[in-house]
Amino acid sequence: MLSKSAVALTDEAFAKVAAKRLVTEKQAVGELRDVHAAGYANFLGMAGRHRTFHTPSDDLTATGPEILEPVARAFVDAARKIVERGDAAFR
Repeated sequence: MLSKSAVALTDEAFAKVAAKRLVTEKQAVGELRDVHAAGYANFLGMAGRHRTFHTPSDDLTATGPEILEPVARAFVDAARKIVERGDAAFR
């Protein structure tokens, strides 16, 4: 989930991550609701979508290092680009 202003940054940093990107201007989900409600125009984050996400049945069969590592690396890359580029990271 990301703001419209984070599309280019996300496309760049998450190019190798096969995930559905949901662009929002009016609402967000999960903890990003609070970020959006606080007035931050630029944001990106993630939310789980599999059937057992955050339920008692959610276990390691739905995740693991091979899934999480590329996502974590993409978030690090995005954060690095934000630090290096400042507001220019968001177009």
